Amino acid sequence: MKCKFIKFKLILLLVISIFLLGSFVVTAQSIKKGKPISKMNTDLFHLKLNYEINTVSNTPRFNGAISSTQWRTKAGPRNAYTYHYDSRDQLVEANYWEATNSAQYVKSNEFQTAPITYDLNGNILSLKRQDELNSLIIDDLSYVYEVDNQLLSIEEVGDLTEGFHADQSVNTYQYDLNGNLISDQSKNITNIEYNHLNLPAIIKFSDGSELQFTYNASGKKIRKRYLLSSSQTIKDYCHEIEYYNNSLEAIYHENGRSVSNTSDWQEEFFIADHLGSPRVYFADLNDNYKIESSE
Repeated sequence: MKCKFIKFKLILLLVISIFLLGSFVVTAQSIKKGKPISKMNTDLFHLKLNYEINTVSNTPRFNGAISSTQWRTKAGPRNAYTYHYDSRDQLVEANYWEATNSAQYVKSNEFQTAPITYDLNGNILSLKRQDELNSLIIDDLSYVYEVDNQLLSIEEVGDLTEGFHADQSVNTYQYDLNGNLISDQSKNITNIEYNHLNLPAIIKFSDGSELQFTYNASGKKIRKRYLLSSSQTIKDYCHEIEYYNNSLEAIYHENGRSVSNTSDWQEEFFIADHLGSPRVYFADLNDNYKIESSE
C-alpha cells in the first residue's frame, strides 16, 4: 500500500527541512519583535498589519479591523494598502501605495479596488478594480442574486480580456436543492455531481474533459483524476504524501514540501501571511547553499 512509505526517509527529509528553514525562523522572530519595515531588508518577507496607528495615511480602526498593511520582500520595494469601511464595517475601498526613496508612501492608481457596494443582506452588488500598468479599469462588475441570496450572474462592463472573466449570460451559476453549485459558465463547467457526503465527485467541462474525486469515509480527498479524450492523469493523496500517476511526487510539511526528481529531493519552502496564504517561495535550487526566492 502506498501509505506504507518508509518512515525513516520521511523523518530524515523533515529534519533536513527544519535545518534549511533557519532563515525563515529568524524572519518570523524579527516580525514578532515589531522591527520597523525599513529595518527588515535582510528578511525574505516582512508583513506589518496596522489597526489603531496611522502609518500610511490610513484611518485608524479601533474595532479590530485592519486599517492598512505594509509589506516587502528582500531587496524589493516597500508596498502598502489602506482600507476604508462603511458604517457596517464592510470594505468599500482598498488603495495601493508605493514607498519613495525618501521612505514616504505615495498613493498609486494601480491595483485600486473601489468602490465596493452592498445590498442590505451584505451581498456585494458592484466592484471596480484597476490594473497594474495603465491604471485602467479591468473589472467593473455587477452582481445579480436570487431571492435566497444565491449568486446568479456577474455582469462585466469593463475590460473583458483582463481581470475576472465574467460570463455575460443571465444564469451563469446554477444550484441543486441543497444549495450546491452544479454549473458555472464563467469557468466552462457544465455539470457538478456530488456524492452522499455532499462533496463534489465529478466536474464536467464544455471541452469534454472532467475531474473525478475520491474520498475516504471521513470526507478527506484521496484521489483526483483528470480525463480528456483517451488520456488521463491521476493524483493520489496519502496524508502528507502525494503521488502523480503512481509515482511519488512530493511530501508536504508545515512549511513547504520535499519534491522528488530523478536522482534526489528538492526542498521547497514558503512564507505565509496572517491568512495562511503563501507570499514567498524559496529554495536552494543550485545546491550552492544560497536561497533563491520568488514572490
